[in-house]
Amino acid sequence: VLDFARYISPTAAERRMRTEIVRRLRGVVTGLWPEARLVVFGSYDTQLYLPTSDVDVCVVGHWRATPIWTLADALRDCDDVRELKVIDKARVPIIKCHVQNCPVDISFNLDTASLGAALATVKRFLRREPAFYPLVMVVKQFLAQRSLNEVFTGGLGSFSVLLMVMHFLQLHPRRSAAAAAAAARRTSAG
Repeated sequence: VLDFARYISPTAAERRMRTEIVRRLRGVVTGLWPEARLVVFGSYDTQLYLPTSDVDVCVVGHWRATPIWTLADALRDCDDVRELKVIDKARVPIIKCHVQNCPVDISFNLDTASLGAALATVKRFLRREPAFYPLVMVVKQFLAQRSLNEVFTGGLGSFSVLLMVMHFLQLHPRRSAAAAAAAARRTSAG
């Protein structure tokens, strides 16, 4: 499990590419709206992404109406943006596109306070539980290989995977080797 998790973990080059994508998107957004912010969230922010995972970003600003089409038009003018699709009828309208062949989902004005709290919980769990990262990566890859990782097609999204693995690890805490040996002695002596 550990070797597989290391194998599918992002390389330094993949991390640099995604960082550059976020930098480029931030430039487009602030070029349109200097007061706006681009907030990164999801698996990119927690570093729990597969090589095929998308980058989730949210544009935060103050508008009378969400300027999704203004941003879509600006992105169409970028040389390295491909497969741009605007989904404006969804509960949370998004722009889906590929930047430098990496999938990107751009939303507007999500509840960034809730996002921040959820991300802080995930990051805290990552620091506290060494088994969390490899288990999440294996489950995510398992689902991706079977096309079961997209919520809109009936699959399990990344955040649900994180919660499922967290719950599993809380229900099945690791015991130290000494505690396991003591339990084995009690069982064999009884």
